Amino acid sequence: MENKLEVRDVSEVIKAAEECWIKRIQKRKWGHWKYNPDDLTLDFKKTVGGRHFGYYVDLRRCTNSAQILDWIFQIRAKTWCTDKDIADLLRAFNDLMRSVQSKVCSGGVDKKFDFKKYLIKQINPIID
Repeated sequence: MENKLEVRDVSEVIKAAEECWIKRIQKRKWGHWKYNPDDLTLDFKKTVGGRHFGYYVDLRRCTNSAQILDWIFQIRAKTWCTDKDIADLLRAFNDLMRSVQSKVCSGGVDKKFDFKKYLIKQINPIID
C-alpha cells in the first residue's frame, strides 16, 4: 500500500483548522459538558447507576489562571467526576478560549482575561 503525501497551501490548512474549530463550537458539547450561551456557563449533566449529577461552571468568573484551576480542582474532587470528565472540561475551556494558555498564563505569567466579553463578541455569534 502506497502512502501519498498531499501538498496543500498554508492558507488551506489554516482555513480547514478554522472550520474544524467552528464545528466544535457550534456543537457546544464536550462529553457531558455543554456550553450555555444564554448564561455563559458550561453545564454538566450525567447519570451514573441511576443517580443524576449536575454542575455548572460560571465562565464569567474565569478571568485568570487561578480561577480556572480552582474550577478544575473543585470539580475533580467530586465523586462523580472521571478523568474523561476533566479532559472534556479542559477541551471545552481550550476551545471556547481558543487557547487557555495564550489568554491567561502564557510564559507562566498570570493574565487577566474578560471571558464574558470574549464569549459575547467572539463565540456566541458563531453559534447563533
